[in-house]
Amino acid sequence: MQTKELSPTGPIRTTLVSEAVASDIIERVRNDSARYELFEAFHRWRLHGVFGFNTEVLGHNHGSAARDAVTGYLKHSSYVHLVRKYSKGRCNEYRFDGSKLGFKDAPHLAVIQSAYSTLDLPPSPFSCFTPADWRYARARKWGQWCKQTGNDLPTDYFGSTRLCRAVFKALDAIELPDESILMQLSDIRVHEARQSPRDYGGWFLRQSNSGNLIRKIRRYDGRIDHWWTRCPRVIRRASGIDGERQAEADLAASYFTLLAGQLRNQAEKTRLIGLLPTFYAWLESSSDRVFVSDDEQGRYERLPDDERRDTIKREAQRQLLFWLDGRLESRPLWSVLAGEFPSLAKLILQKRRQFGGASGLARWIMRLEGKTMEPAMNALLDDGVDMLLPLRDGIIVRESDVDLAAKRIRESGEKTLGFAPLVRSK
Repeated sequence: MQTKELSPTGPIRTTLVSEAVASDIIERVRNDSARYELFEAFHRWRLHGVFGFNTEVLGHNHGSAARDAVTGYLKHSSYVHLVRKYSKGRCNEYRFDGSKLGFKDAPHLAVIQSAYSTLDLPPSPFSCFTPADWRYARARKWGQWCKQTGNDLPTDYFGSTRLCRAVFKALDAIELPDESILMQLSDIRVHEARQSPRDYGGWFLRQSNSGNLIRKIRRYDGRIDHWWTRCPRVIRRASGIDGERQAEADLAASYFTLLAGQLRNQAEKTRLIGLLPTFYAWLESSSDRVFVSDDEQGRYERLPDDERRDTIKREAQRQLLFWLDGRLESRPLWSVLAGEFPSLAKLILQKRRQFGGASGLARWIMRLEGKTMEPAMNALLDDGVDMLLPLRDGIIVRESDVDLAAKRIRESGEKTLGFAPLVRSK
């Protein structure tokens, strides 16, 4: 799989923006750089439920006129609302008002992107364009600002760290399977997914083979994101890397492993740690059903085993951690968890209140992930492993390096969590 470096002569980026917001930005904002930044902000909102701006970076990248135009729009537009105001050291969080834009599910409540899905656009999306030379100059200047100020670079296009260089090297060493692999994916669309796994897998393979992917890694709240994090498991396991099988070392039941490390009730913590190797199977077997709807439950029960495991995992995270609909009748798995692990249920509710709901809880857990995974990746680089691909809860490496990767994750987890987590090599 070949990726491309960001170039000032590359393709124009197209961002789909609500027509109402696009018209509002074009009418109110005359500065081109400010417009492009706001179009990008709409995209970030669709991905993460919130967005923010570092005004120092805006000024450095585009000048004071663009900075003032962006901050003025945030202050005066009726489509933008302040979600959370932070003191110095962190950007304020904003959202676009979904109820004014025709979204059916009030996306201002924030959808958690464990599967990198995006909010459905309302009627009449509008294509907004950001030129390649503007994006290139922005990326270069942002990197300069981070280097000057000692801040972490959130999006790295140019391999400024050894970890980023190892990711870029690994991406270009990936050997993709042919499209016959798609027959191993279900053509059943489950729950809120907009595509069946087979349709999504076909799109992913076409994009990966296009030769037009821009190489980059993105850091946010302790997580490292890159193109391969979006790869379906079936395709990932059939792919090679640098002439070897692509292997993965990862934390079992990672979200709940990380939460176990925060429990103070020692007896409950010990029971949860013992259950982590089969956590999702226990949830499924302990509940009468996974979905409230009979149709959804029926589709779920017809899935192949591999996709069924993925689905129960996603549904557990949605119902137990990142729910938007708080009614207990819409979350049948919650009563199972709360009955067996009341201290864990209390911790989840407490952290949601403390950090501002589902999105705040997600960012808190992601920071716990980063404290465990990044030291493990740095240790692998120190060991001489020259290509790796971070996942949310694991690391992809050559098969010959996977046992070492598992060992480094286990060692890092023991330091941050207080117990040796289960790490699986696949």
